[in-house]
This record gives sequence, C-alpha cells and structure tokens, in this order.
Amino acid sequence: MESKIQTGDIQAHDPYRLRLAANHDAALLWEWANDPVTRKNSFDPAAISWKAHAVWFAKKLASPDCRIWLLELAMIPVGQIRFERSGADTAQISFSVAQGYRGKRLGTLLLQASPSLAGRELGVSCAEGVTFIENLASQRAFFKAGFTAVGPATIAGRDCMIFRRRGLLKDEGARR
Repeated sequence: MESKIQTGDIQAHDPYRLRLAANHDAALLWEWANDPVTRKNSFDPAAISWKAHAVWFAKKLASPDCRIWLLELAMIPVGQIRFERSGADTAQISFSVAQGYRGKRLGTLLLQASPSLAGRELGVSCAEGVTFIENLASQRAFFKAGFTAVGPATIAGRDCMIFRRRGLLKDEGARR
C-alpha cells in the first residue's frame, strides 16, 4: 500500500507504506515495546525480556489470527499496528508510534490505513481498540480515524475507553 501523507509536520510528498512484519523486525519491535511511554500505556508496565518477546513475536507471526504491520515513512519504520482476532468477526487493535515520530498524527494514519487490510486478511468486519482514559493522544487518533467510542470500561483495574469500527470488509469492497 503506497500513498501520500497529509498530516501534521510530515510533508505531503513523503511516501508511506504499510508492510507486514517479518522475522527481521523482532529487535525493532522489542525496542519499541520497551519504550517508557509504551510501557506506561500498557496493562503490564514491566519491561519485556528479549527471550519473552522473541517467543511471543514468533507465535504472532505464525498465527493465522494475527497480523502485524509496520508503517514506514520514506523507508524508515515509524510505527506498528497489530490486529488479533478476538471473535468470529472482530479483531483487537494494538498500535504504537516510535519515539521521535509521535505528535505527527501517525497513529491516526495507522488506524486509517490498516482496518480494511485487517478485514481482508483476517476475514473480520469489526475492529476494536482500548485506551486508558488518560491516554488522550490515542483517543484522538481513534476518533480522527473514524472509530466510535462505545463506552468506558474498567479492565484489569484500569479506567479505559473502548473504540470500535465496523464495516471493514465493506470498506475494502468499496475501494476496489
């Protein structure tokens, strides 16, 4: 998927693409997962060991129920998004933007560019994401990407907001 970015400090001519994660991305995604901001916005804030990450990452890449895409800006990885099937027609979203690229609306771009891919790849029509109530940047990204807040919830003792976007398979068909 190639397109042009139309957001924030990023120049309109800067090309971006989404590509599936591969084995060679393991170290980069481990580094991003252990970023202090990422850990702060995770249900388990503890640092992740390389060994645990390597096992987890291999399982995710091999799973028919999971897809991880990296967002590249001018060939530089700047963010990642994971969709994992959680029901017959629903996938859960987890995403992050690399330090140094935050505040440039790349989270919104990830959330706009990937749901139809997830719908097609996983055969799901609905995507859901969860943010902590205090994570206003992620909430803005979900809203700007066309997700609907379906309500607050308490998950693992944390106040959260749940976002949902339906019609993923319809979106894909409409773009053909």
